[in-house]
Amino acid sequence: MEERREEDKRLLRILIPYLEALLLFSIYAVGYPWFALLCNLRLPQVRGRWVVEEAASLLLVTILIVLLNCGNLRAMLRPWSRAGWGAGIPSAFQALFLLGLLALVFRLFDPAFDEREFTQRGMTSPGALAELLAMLPFGVTAEELVFRTCQTRLRCVLHPAAAILAVSLAFALYHRVPGTPLDRHAIEMLIATCAGGLVLSIAYERTASLPLLIVVHLSYDYLAVAQGWLNVQHLRLAEVCLFLLWIGSTGLIAWRRRAINHGIELPAVSAKGTGGSLELSTNWVMPWFAALIFGAACPLLLAWMRMRLGF
Repeated sequence: MEERREEDKRLLRILIPYLEALLLFSIYAVGYPWFALLCNLRLPQVRGRWVVEEAASLLLVTILIVLLNCGNLRAMLRPWSRAGWGAGIPSAFQALFLLGLLALVFRLFDPAFDEREFTQRGMTSPGALAELLAMLPFGVTAEELVFRTCQTRLRCVLHPAAAILAVSLAFALYHRVPGTPLDRHAIEMLIATCAGGLVLSIAYERTASLPLLIVVHLSYDYLAVAQGWLNVQHLRLAEVCLFLLWIGSTGLIAWRRRAINHGIELPAVSAKGTGGSLELSTNWVMPWFAALIFGAACPLLLAWMRMRLGF
């Protein structure tokens, strides 16, 4: 009887971090579009409304994480040590190099990708583009807070590779608007966001620094917007120069500092109240199954719920 109780307690300790990550992602994935719809109905249709909306959503995300107590924000935001600077900065440039290669591949594979993306997002006017650039720091910070907190909690019970897969899939499906046609552009966008999510998740696994991930993610977004705008404006020479500077400089720094061999990996984490890492199961299938539940089944279910609720 006593052994059964201990086994039940162990199972509960294993499930708590996973459920915390699942709950945080679910609230964010449903709450953010609902909040955006509410702001669209309540706030006056004036320039700067998106920036206010993103700033408010960042504040709400921070409060949510604190209330759920599912992430040690102080540890995630800790200042870098000298060793952290030595390994974190090269790893950041390595991530930006890979993201630049990804952007170049999609640019060559589908030259019309940027134009469709700008049109769908209503970024064709200079005012809308400027507002996008202003709101990006708030949106990127909120996303990184949510997804890195989820990654940290998932690593309590999953193999790091399974946690990376789960967060990357969830990151990609989160960016898909429910009910929109699954055409070529939508498929390309899913692949691009999933690949970008993989790069960011691996970078966090190597550096364990949330501020670093925010800088990398935000730098990539600004570079990608600049490259897309140059493509849409048919400024080919400027676009080529941007790619050369982006990929060449980041690749050179990453190679010279040997970021691949000098990364700082996330420490072994444990569930609350335990003294060491927990494994979801001795069966190697279970962690990957749990990763697919988090990264695919949950986002698809939430998308269905959003369609039923009308937002």
